[in-house]
Amino acid sequence: MKFLSIFALAAGLTAVAADAGISGNAGLEYCKGDGKDSKLQLDEVNIEPANAIRGQSVRITAKGTSKKELHTGAEVVLKFKKGIIKKTFKKPICEGEGAIQCPSKNIDTSFSQFIPEKAPAGDWKVEIKVKDGKDELACFKTKIHVDKDPEKEKKGDKEDKEDKENDQ
Repeated sequence: MKFLSIFALAAGLTAVAADAGISGNAGLEYCKGDGKDSKLQLDEVNIEPANAIRGQSVRITAKGTSKKELHTGAEVVLKFKKGIIKKTFKKPICEGEGAIQCPSKNIDTSFSQFIPEKAPAGDWKVEIKVKDGKDELACFKTKIHVDKDPEKEKKGDKEDKEDKENDQ
């Protein structure tokens, strides 16, 4: 019976994701409503690795279309928030890593974002706005989980153990 309940829950979650119209592992939702009024529609967004690790980068891949041509100066604004901690990053769409050929209505991009080593582990709220000049084309939201680097944790545990042995 538990298996059927879990299966029904998974099927329900898949249906909700399909209704949002954005596939991929990022769990992206439009900030307001179903996004049908947005000037930019995303079909798929993935974040790799799904759980970010401090001191490493995540790769964000997005595919979709814009109702308006994107031009040089268009950007993605990423706002990360955990409690009172806030950090904003801006990435140009038409230049640099993962740039698309502008002017364009097609979105097919991939870029990396470094997660600072001192970023607190846990769940972070992320707001993603796509802007072309002052014109906001779309707003999305999701959560990303940030883990401590397991290799550094092991090294730190080993150093702590050595310190304790040296103290005796």
